[in-house]
Amino acid sequence: MKLRLSIAFFFGMLAILSVQAQITVDNTITAEDLVNQYLIGAGVQTQNITFNGLPGDQAYLQLGLYEGTSNVIDFPQGLILATADATTVAGGFGNPIMGVTDDPDLVAISGFNSNNGAILEFDFLSTSDSIRFNYVFASTEYPGFTCSSFNDAFGFFLSGPGISGPFTDGAINIALIPGSNTPVGVNTVNSGVSSSGSTTNCDEANPNWVADSQYFVSNEPIPQNEVQYPGMTVTLTAEADVDCGEWYHIKLAIGDAVDFALASGVFLEAGSFAAFGEVFVNLSPTIGGAVVVEPQYADVLVAGCSEVLIELTRPDGLIVDSVFVEFGGSAIIDQDYVLGENDTLFFFPEGVDTLFFLVQTLWDGVPDEGEVLDIFVYFQDGCGEFDTAFASIPIIDPYFMESSTENVELFCPIDSIPITAQGSNGIAPYMYDWGD
Repeated sequence: MKLRLSIAFFFGMLAILSVQAQITVDNTITAEDLVNQYLIGAGVQTQNITFNGLPGDQAYLQLGLYEGTSNVIDFPQGLILATADATTVAGGFGNPIMGVTDDPDLVAISGFNSNNGAILEFDFLSTSDSIRFNYVFASTEYPGFTCSSFNDAFGFFLSGPGISGPFTDGAINIALIPGSNTPVGVNTVNSGVSSSGSTTNCDEANPNWVADSQYFVSNEPIPQNEVQYPGMTVTLTAEADVDCGEWYHIKLAIGDAVDFALASGVFLEAGSFAAFGEVFVNLSPTIGGAVVVEPQYADVLVAGCSEVLIELTRPDGLIVDSVFVEFGGSAIIDQDYVLGENDTLFFFPEGVDTLFFLVQTLWDGVPDEGEVLDIFVYFQDGCGEFDTAFASIPIIDPYFMESSTENVELFCPIDSIPITAQGSNGIAPYMYDWGD
């Protein structure tokens, strides 16, 4: 135990020394807002959100919003559930945590008693026949306690109509190693090397643990400005079949095995808890075939100058083979924009899940109208019901180029001098046409 405490102190010092972090964790947001505003994506409704059995309208130290650029977590925003103060993930000063003790589902997965449990629960309804979300499991038990009894573990326990499993309320665990029924944890996904030489605990937890090291990411030595866990999984996906329009219950739980030291956490990608049956629409302004990246023009259309590239995406496996597109808003067809012959009905060929088409804008000569182009995409969702995807983009007046040139004089026919011009108030790069 002394060795474990000294290692915990070492990692704590690393966290304190991490300054000017590129990542942040905010644990002052309520559980309800974290779930509804950040975790939940398209096609899912929620209710009865709780954390550690307490009301969801409060904030909790073990639950926070993770944001930033990391070399080991490949999504820039998400929720973090931790067996310590969640802010320590970003190298902050943590507060003592007394979470849930010996949650029966965590004990069943880990094989050992469980402490400092962080448990986020809610009911949800899906507008598809399946749901999925992305996550990363991380722990400071790596690498020093691989194949030990300190098998910090977690689970995503799903219960509801048509589901029958060994956990509370007949739940199943959907936090599994890809292609298996093996739960993700320290002794099931790791570097493939035991810290003590004994492999017994890993062999019993996952006979395929060495091969499954492909799902492990080392973060040692822990850099400054980085997530303060020495090891973690790659981004994994939890998914399950559900009945359309039925209410289900999800329990997202993590805990420390055996003792209270060396915290673990699970990152849940923002917006990824979504129904597997939505068609998505994305709009990108383009000029001359190139996507506009200048900030002031990246989210608007310039009348008579730019086009809008419309991207329609169906999830892999969605049965829908066609969508109908309708245009509206204050923009007027053939006055503010023009459509091609086939810009309203689209078919997804077999094996193709993303379609693109362009809509050209027009300048009607009337300034400051403030038009908006709305795009409605109608499709049949995974439940067989008709649904709508929506996107909108404003149309602004055309900009007027301003340029400045130098006045030059040449006195001899063979003289030469460079002439420069500087454009402004437009969209770079600028093109110049020199003439007599």
